[in-house]
Amino acid sequence: MTWSLAVTVPNAEGAVSALLADRAVDHHVFRIRRSIIRRGRIADILVPAFPRYVFIPNDECSRVLNEVTGVAGLVRFGDNFPEEVPDAVVDGLLSRCDPGDVLTIDVPDSKRFKRGDWVDVIGVGSAAGHHGLYQYALPLGRACVWFDWMGQMVPVDVDERDLCEREGVKRTNTKKKKKRKNHHRSRKLK
Repeated sequence: MTWSLAVTVPNAEGAVSALLADRAVDHHVFRIRRSIIRRGRIADILVPAFPRYVFIPNDECSRVLNEVTGVAGLVRFGDNFPEEVPDAVVDGLLSRCDPGDVLTIDVPDSKRFKRGDWVDVIGVGSAAGHHGLYQYALPLGRACVWFDWMGQMVPVDVDERDLCEREGVKRTNTKKKKKRKNHHRSRKLK
């Protein structure tokens, strides 16, 4: 099967996918799992791997363009209407997918930092000039760092290129320590 790319209006990939499913048109909207920080907590969400693009069969192009709301057009180069996506590209994407067209992305561990390292943030972002505890690597060259803001450790997503090791501070164990109960000897009153 040969594939083409339909271009949707912004943020309409899900709606177009639902309309294509209602019309029994085979299609793919590839997504990736991204970790974000929402209300101070880390949450995983699914975002389009190719924003505004939906892979559709080449023989369904005119039907999709005329019948599906939210499709702005088809990808084409010069006189080729619509431009064909090589089968090897789509097969390669499908081989890396989980159920539901979710692409798996391997996030390598950081070569520069380990969990519990104290780091300084350099650069021009909102976190510049702060220091915190490195936690782990995120996709796309990002990192999760805990900052002490207002007496709380808050996870913040920063660009790993903006981090440098803090001089003169040893690595901290970030595991919670068990609190020891104080065993007091009761005094005997005479």
